[in-house]
Amino acid sequence: NKNYICSIAIFTLNKNKSFDFSSFYSKFSEYYPNLEQPSKKFLEWFIGFSEGEGSFILAKRGDLSFVITQSTTDIKSLNYIKDNLGFGKVIKQSVKQNTHRFVIQDFKNLYLICLLFNGNMVFPTRKARFLTFLSFYNEKLLKKNLNTITPLDVCVIPSLKDGWISGITDAEGCFTCSI
Repeated sequence: NKNYICSIAIFTLNKNKSFDFSSFYSKFSEYYPNLEQPSKKFLEWFIGFSEGEGSFILAKRGDLSFVITQSTTDIKSLNYIKDNLGFGKVIKQSVKQNTHRFVIQDFKNLYLICLLFNGNMVFPTRKARFLTFLSFYNEKLLKKNLNTITPLDVCVIPSLKDGWISGITDAEGCFTCSI
């Protein structure tokens, strides 16, 4: 049956999907020709960390942003992200809650973030939220007569050879001991 064979071929293609940062690297080099590109391992880790702690925010007034919030005691992780990406900013969010945020709000760097996450996410629910964000971002691109980013509706299958599992573990993992 042809449909069965096609289904197996698609499953096989999706099963073996690995991280692909070529679009991100190409645009990063264009935007920041004098900056060293973030390493593949860092980007894998960053995607894992972001799937655990990051948010793609669509504000009611139409503003878009990518945000990672951490306790002020963990501000080093936010600065690590900013320093490795070469863009974004770390700001104090709340004195009462003692939190800081890594934020990307500018149009150019949101483009880079969209290229980075597009087709490189592991969790289907997080990917679905990202694709909604990308749809709104693409609308803004169209209004400026700019090329849109084609949404990639695939999920990556992480392995023990990439940095994703370290990122998601740093974001959501914990160690416990019961006696």
